[in-house]
Amino acid sequence: MKKLIYILLCFIPLNLLLAQQTYIYTNYNLNKVIYNPALCGLNDFTEANFNIRNQWSGLEGAPQTQIFTIHGPIKNKNMGLGGNVFSDQLGAESRIGFSFSYSYNLQLNNDLNLSLGLSAGVMQYKLDNTIVNPFENNDPVFSGVGFTNIVPDATFGLYLYQDDFFLGLSVPQLLQTQFTLVDENVNLTGGLVNHYYLNGGYKFNINEQLEIEPSLLFKYTPSSKSQIDISSLFIYENKYWGGLSYRHEESVILLLGYELSDKMLIGYSYDFLISGLNTVSSGSHELKLSFRFLNSNK
Repeated sequence: MKKLIYILLCFIPLNLLLAQQTYIYTNYNLNKVIYNPALCGLNDFTEANFNIRNQWSGLEGAPQTQIFTIHGPIKNKNMGLGGNVFSDQLGAESRIGFSFSYSYNLQLNNDLNLSLGLSAGVMQYKLDNTIVNPFENNDPVFSGVGFTNIVPDATFGLYLYQDDFFLGLSVPQLLQTQFTLVDENVNLTGGLVNHYYLNGGYKFNINEQLEIEPSLLFKYTPSSKSQIDISSLFIYENKYWGGLSYRHEESVILLLGYELSDKMLIGYSYDFLISGLNTVSSGSHELKLSFRFLNSNK
């Protein structure tokens, strides 16, 4: 069974790309710039975020993802700059890369704004045959050390928002880059396909201390099953937060967080699996650390 899992995981991005290729995050509501570059620099401070995700804990070869993002406003301009570095490991398959982001913010009326963003960078895709155990020792696909390819990538995003409302749309893997993995025995082709993320929410002020923010994230990939996350976040005194999220047919998620100071926040989430994977995995863990560098002039 372990051999079969490895082989299936390895060829997900190569077999006509029928699955979601981008990494999964649960704490996206606290770091939306991961999915949408239009969020870059919207606050009056520079923010650095570390996100670490251990998906399907206990399952050998399960996804392990780390991403660092940093973004902030350009002084006295309606613009933002940022960047990210990421590493995504899935069995014998791995992706690492970086990108730079730019956003421009437009004021549509007194309280409604529209931000447009674009990120561009490169990604290295690698298939490591040294950790794969094929069924047949003479399988030509696994005869070499592995395959590596470096390709460009880009994401477009827009974000409509006011004090209590937001609606965002982003298109990762905008370039739909094609790549080829070649050695003397094998020639495999694949590529990146567009993903479409729609994210919206509304913040309700219950009283002076408590806010509730229900939100939705809809993910669509051509030729693949769509995914929807429904979340509700409770924020107390702008310092503590907790909530629940439901990922359709996959997991129920607990969200927790605390603002340690004006410059540091910590968040944690745990995914309780409700899919068939709950027989082989205890769930998914995700940790987020944020650091803010205050800037009095945007």
